[in-house]
Amino acid sequence: SREKMLKDYTNGVQTYFEEMPDWKHREILFVEERMTETIHDDSGNELPLPAKCFVDVLWRSTRKETFAGRTYPEGALFITDHKFVRGYSDPDDDDPARLVQSMFNFHIVLAKLGERPAAMLYDETKLSKNKDGSPQLQTFAIDYENHPHYFHIFYNLYNDCTKFVMNENAIFLPNFTDTFDGKNSYQNYTQNLIGVEAPVSVPKKK
Repeated sequence: SREKMLKDYTNGVQTYFEEMPDWKHREILFVEERMTETIHDDSGNELPLPAKCFVDVLWRSTRKETFAGRTYPEGALFITDHKFVRGYSDPDDDDPARLVQSMFNFHIVLAKLGERPAAMLYDETKLSKNKDGSPQLQTFAIDYENHPHYFHIFYNLYNDCTKFVMNENAIFLPNFTDTFDGKNSYQNYTQNLIGVEAPVSVPKKK
């Protein structure tokens, strides 16, 4: 319900401010920054389409920082993203959405600053109370050096997506279940069907 959503959101924000990291020991470079850059693969080849991302917080450490069991030196560059969650991410599982978001952020920050981020940090604030009394805010870290396969996946996915959008015969199908634009995509799609007497048959492959 709307009331429950507002209650969860209010509790989540309150919990975050109670448990948030000590930002005064971090050098803040960008907050809620929208970035668009031409990016390159790990061999220096320019990728054909500009990339865009929205960075919650980009910051540099002013002392040693430890995340997910790894200690980073002073001066390391980090990207932090904030999430309200029902359950924490499993560090042993690859999350496709996190993978893609972290790769876009990495390459765009690298293109903008000429410096490689050390990790992308997801500060996950759990909405329901932890029964064991552990902190509600926990950090899920993607260490870029420890995930070389993410780069391989990202470059292949980027190239495949580029080929698709550059295909003049490509058809972009509506997503009726999208939380924000599902209804609009339905309306736009059905408006294009006005005057169509029958669907086009697609022959079956033998």
